[in-house]
This record gives sequence, structure tokens and C-alpha cells, in this order.
Amino acid sequence: IIHSNANEYKDYLKRKILYDYGFDECYVSVDKSDTPIFIQWIMNPEEENKIDEVFQNGIPVLADNEVLFEGAYTKPGFRQKKIMSESLGRFSEIIKKKGKHFLITYVEFENVQSLKACINAGFYIYKTKTDMWRYFKRR
Repeated sequence: IIHSNANEYKDYLKRKILYDYGFDECYVSVDKSDTPIFIQWIMNPEEENKIDEVFQNGIPVLADNEVLFEGAYTKPGFRQKKIMSESLGRFSEIIKKKGKHFLITYVEFENVQSLKACINAGFYIYKTKTDMWRYFKRR
């Protein structure tokens, strides 16, 4: 795998961790030639132990009717083309049909493009959280 810069490689590693931990409910959007352009993991309450381990207890416990959307990634050539918001909207409909009514995602406040995409997909900000780190551990 070739990455054009350090940030892209860092993004790749975040998603590889999700894959390596065995989060297997992953949705992918493809373009007309079937090339993946957007990816999103869905995490269920049954995976709470894995969620705690990966996120160092930084994610509140999910209720039975909740899922966590995590690890969103849009391929660079497709950014700012509403791919993320369209994909999140479609993935949300699939998840709702499975009986999950609350779809939670955490987006860094500085990530304006992702915040806009989430809002355009029908998400809204219902709470914020602050992470504090000390010696590479979430507190």
C-alpha cells in the first residue's frame, strides 16, 4: 500500500486497527466502476468489549437499540462531493431496518467537512465529549 503523506498513513492505520480487532460489519460505497470510495464501520452493543479495548473506554456503553458509526474514510479524489453524507444516509437506513434506532458517531470538532456531512445525512449534535490524555492513556 502506498500513501502520499503521513496523515493518510495515520488514517489507514486507524482503520486497520478496526479490521484487526474483528469489527466485521463494514459498509462500502463504490463508484460506477465498482472501486471503493467510502468506508464506514458499524459497531454493535454486543461488541462492547472490543469497543472498550480499541477506544480505551472512551465510548459510552451502547444500548440495545444503538450502534456506533466509526472509521469513516472517503478516498481523496472523492472528498467534498457529498459522498460521505449520501453514504451515511444510505447506511443509516440499512441499520434502522435492523431495529437500531440511534446511530452514534463521534467527530472531532475541528473536522468541519465530516461534521457537515453528518448533518447533511440527518445526524445532529446531541452531546459533546472531551478526551483528556496523559501518558498515552485516556483519562
